[in-house]
Amino acid sequence: MRLSILPVVLGLVWSAPKAEAAHDACGAAIPLLVARALTQRLPDYRLPLATDSEDEDVRSSVEHAGTRCQLVTSGDFDGDGVKDFAVGLIRKDGKQPIVAVALARNGTWLISALKSWVDDPIRLYVKTVPSGIHRRTEASNIGPLAPTERELLRCNHPAVIVGATESTGVVYCYISKRWLYVWVSD
Repeated sequence: MRLSILPVVLGLVWSAPKAEAAHDACGAAIPLLVARALTQRLPDYRLPLATDSEDEDVRSSVEHAGTRCQLVTSGDFDGDGVKDFAVGLIRKDGKQPIVAVALARNGTWLISALKSWVDDPIRLYVKTVPSGIHRRTEASNIGPLAPTERELLRCNHPAVIVGATESTGVVYCYISKRWLYVWVSD
């Protein structure tokens, strides 16, 4: 008798956070297999909720993008014709968030963790930008470039832009199996 109750209780405990996230705009935007891959690969982070963003930023996102979630986006980020996902993940200890990109790979997901460049998770945004040329802002032209930083990125497929709302923007583009970036707003 005890053995049959234990799986039911564990099942209820395991499904509770998923049920909350599924009713949230951000949780609803992340497929279950992507959510599972992200939480397994990056256990110090949690999936985002729409309430992780500033109310003013959520209102603006609804007006301009039609969504209450500005921490999840999708696109074909590697140019293979399959939908990929970029998700702003919140550190469980409240420190700097990251952006995780899940690239579809034959029924599984290749997870990359990208720097968000944001100290306060409440201001973080993650969006898809179209293919094209993305140039470094003049305000960022101080000091040498980091190894994966570029002055100009030519993306042949959609890319990911991350930053702090009304402040910064960094475009990440997946080129030759690695993530390169350029500051486009500072």
